Amino acid sequence: MIKSRSLSGSLSGLTQSYPLLGSLPSSSSPLYQPGNPNRLHHDLRHNPRQGLTPTFPASRYSSFHHQASLTQASLPPPSSSSRTSSRTPLYLAAALTILLWSITLNFLLTYSSVSPSLLNLASHHPAAGGVDYRKRFMNPSVFNLPRGGSSSYSPSSSKVTTDEIVDVTTLTLSSLSSTFSTVLSSGLPVPSFLTLITEFANYRIHHQVPPSYKSYSVGMSLGQKDVLQNVRKIRSAYISYLEHTSSTSANIWDLIDLELEVSYHKLPKLQDPSASIGLLWIWRQLKYQVEIYENFLEGYTAKESCELAYQQTYSRYHSWFVRAIFSRSFNAAPSELVIFEHMTGLKGEDARDKAKLEMEIFVNKVKEVVEELERGIEERGINDPTRV
Repeated sequence: MIKSRSLSGSLSGLTQSYPLLGSLPSSSSPLYQPGNPNRLHHDLRHNPRQGLTPTFPASRYSSFHHQASLTQASLPPPSSSSRTSSRTPLYLAAALTILLWSITLNFLLTYSSVSPSLLNLASHHPAAGGVDYRKRFMNPSVFNLPRGGSSSYSPSSSKVTTDEIVDVTTLTLSSLSSTFSTVLSSGLPVPSFLTLITEFANYRIHHQVPPSYKSYSVGMSLGQKDVLQNVRKIRSAYISYLEHTSSTSANIWDLIDLELEVSYHKLPKLQDPSASIGLLWIWRQLKYQVEIYENFLEGYTAKESCELAYQQTYSRYHSWFVRAIFSRSFNAAPSELVIFEHMTGLKGEDARDKAKLEMEIFVNKVKEVVEELERGIEERGINDPTRV
């Protein structure tokens, strides 16, 4: 009995401290009986908005719900940062990616004159000397295709890895132009044609890029590397041609026609390396240079001349990354007078007059070569439109 009174006293003290508990019904109350729609449940259900709340009937325990709502209203609203915290890593990754691309591009533009081969990373296409690593282990260039049913031919079976050494220190644009006319009138024999194109590539980098213009030299360095890469491809095909046919000489179209005869290409796409792909990009380089000089003669600035020629010749064939490199190079172009003085060794208006005279000679003579190459390329259907 003592224990019962003690327990009863404890409960009465508890109900005095917490009046709400004193109003709870006893276990014999109808609220605890099965089948009663207002039956009181002791379990808790999860409410996504309010957390854990008891399922007391609101009609009987309105004061309890009122206190709970006041408590909930006093809580601070959820922070907006909690909703965006999950997206923060994505924003950070995107920002870091953009930063790394910017650093890489500026590095290439700054140090390309020291190591132009780094620019091979800019694209996979043969004109820039790149490698398509997806096809590296397939190595389609070593496929020997049947010719006549008894022999095989591959334009890359005799691979040339070195460039012809030519001295362009004293070479002038007018003398270079005359050589183009001579080679064209001779029927474009391969050895003479390749020597001439090598001189053309080295002349541009030596006589048209003034010192201290590193960013501008990026586009010129890419052009030089492009030409020399494609000269090596044609020379390799030439050696293979001589070995295969037992001939002692050939013109540029002999190499192309043999590749087409043995179905080396799946037109309009060209295999690389080959004489066809090499000639295609050399033709585009010559066309690009002719248009630059024509723009100079019409009074455009160096930047405008390069941009217009690039849009007409290369833009459709280059990826966005390569276009960005050339755009940066054009923006850093020196004034046309600085280029004219570097080309001629003269100063002021004398340099301008002489440079424009030599450019006019170049345009008139080399344009004939460009048109001849264009006719042959279009007739044979080897103008590969692939973007690189």
